[in-house]
Amino acid sequence: MSKLKYVLALAAVVLLTACGKNTAQKTSSVYQHSTSQLQKNDQVWAEKAVATAALNGKNGLTAEKRTNDDKLAPWITSKGKFYNVANYQQTNYATIKKQLKKNDSMPQNLHFVTVKQVNATLKTLGATAKIKSLNDLVYIKQTNGTTFQNGTGFLIAGDKLYDVYVSYTSGAKGASVNRGTVYTCKLKYTSSAAVKPAAITGLWQTSDGTKALVKDKQLVTIQNNAFVRGAIENLGALKQAELYGTMSYYLRQTTTTKKSVKLSSNSLASGDLWGNLYVFLSASKMVQVTNSGVKVFTKTSAKDDTTDFPKQVFTAFKGLDKEKSAAGVAGYLLPKGNNTYSVGLVSSTHFVLENYNTGISGAEAVSVDSKGKISVGADMNHN
Repeated sequence: MSKLKYVLALAAVVLLTACGKNTAQKTSSVYQHSTSQLQKNDQVWAEKAVATAALNGKNGLTAEKRTNDDKLAPWITSKGKFYNVANYQQTNYATIKKQLKKNDSMPQNLHFVTVKQVNATLKTLGATAKIKSLNDLVYIKQTNGTTFQNGTGFLIAGDKLYDVYVSYTSGAKGASVNRGTVYTCKLKYTSSAAVKPAAITGLWQTSDGTKALVKDKQLVTIQNNAFVRGAIENLGALKQAELYGTMSYYLRQTTTTKKSVKLSSNSLASGDLWGNLYVFLSASKMVQVTNSGVKVFTKTSAKDDTTDFPKQVFTAFKGLDKEKSAAGVAGYLLPKGNNTYSVGLVSSTHFVLENYNTGISGAEAVSVDSKGKISVGADMNHN
């Protein structure tokens, strides 16, 4: 080998070695673990607790304390990205720090935390993992936007997501400072696979005898003597980015997460005008999420013909859908005798992705004759 070739080869080895060391410094085992976990599909993270401190009057912070909490909306992570209606991609500490300095109107009051302070916050939130560099955390910025996530870094350990602030603003002594939040992806009611729409048709029942019927791509329940319906919505029909960016879905996800129910990106779900939500966890198990808690339904029959839900009710629903009232579509039918029903109208029966506000938009009356023909008129006794 010529002397020139030898020198070039040696230089290449040195360069590769240097690059290898630099990469190793930037990708610690803590960081690698977090980023690998973030590649998992459709993870929903529910808030469990927050860590707070107080300003000590000397531009520093007092000892931190943990408080259990579930007020915050969930984070959704999937295939390396973060979602909370907005779409976030990963960035780095240097970018976040630069942006925070640029956006701060009083930079003299802006303080960046140390590795020791981050580890103290992680410990307060229950983590055993520690960082050795602020680069060990995962940082995010809004995709195709300029909004940054409040100067926080993320770390994943076990089934927990830790969201830690890397800066704070000094001010009056004793003022509270949010230091971080811990989330969990361990929810009680989840589904491991998509449920086929054809598999859920039939009668469903709770242990206390509450019944529901899935028929004609809708879920019908009996509430206050009325037949209340909502469309079955297949969330898997949408691309994840589109679904996660839908405000109605995110608000629904926030509601279900607080009740430890995961509204998956491949869920079959339904709702009603009273704000209840129904999530199918499998072909034989469904949960109803209400303001007071969760009810579990089990499928008891594949038949969609039952005396509890008369055929006439579905005839009326079908006929009203064809009528297409300007005031809305039928959300419920309340029997009034003599084959007549009061109709509660809603803007849409797609309560998961469209009609989050729910409520009645109008009322009318419908009667059904022996041949299944309907007659629609004013509702004089609606309640």
